[in-house]
Order: sequence, then structure tokens, then C-alpha cells
Amino acid sequence: EFYSGVGGWAYALARATAAFAPSVEVSVDLVIDHSTTANAIYAHNWQRRPQQRRIETLTAAELRGIDVWLLSPPCQPHTRQRDPRDERVDEND
Repeated sequence: EFYSGVGGWAYALARATAAFAPSVEVSVDLVIDHSTTANAIYAHNWQRRPQQRRIETLTAAELRGIDVWLLSPPCQPHTRQRDPRDERVDEND
């Protein structure tokens, strides 16, 4: 689960599997987010702390054997650290 946030994709996967494919066994084996706050909330929700690192540091070996990637795009340009010149967001939205 890349850019895992608070674990929404893991939750959605668990719910969808239970509802539509109960015989399919799934597990979230690699969890990564750069945010200290999001990682603390994820740990509370899932009793597992994500790796705090950037996905650009992943190696091919770490990705071998993973069949499905859960991925949320980073929150930029909507974070407090965003570049005010970033034209992807309108302050009035």
C-alpha cells in the first residue's frame, strides 16, 4: 500500500474481498507513507506501523511477488507544505 495514509485502501480491499470474493485470501504485505501523522493513525487502525520512506527508494527486489499495488496519489498540492505557486489547485475550491 503506497502512500497508505490512514489505511483506506487496505480497508476497501478487505471489505470488497469479504463481500465479493470471500474465498480469495489477500494480505497487505508492504505499507509505506512519508507522513509521520498518517503512519501513527495507520498503526492505530491496523496495529502495524508503515515504513516511513519515499516510494522512490523501493528496489525491484522489494516489489517481487506483489500481485496488486494499492496506491493513493500523494496529497500535494493540497498539503500545508505545498508550493503556493502550484497551479494544480485553486484556493477557492
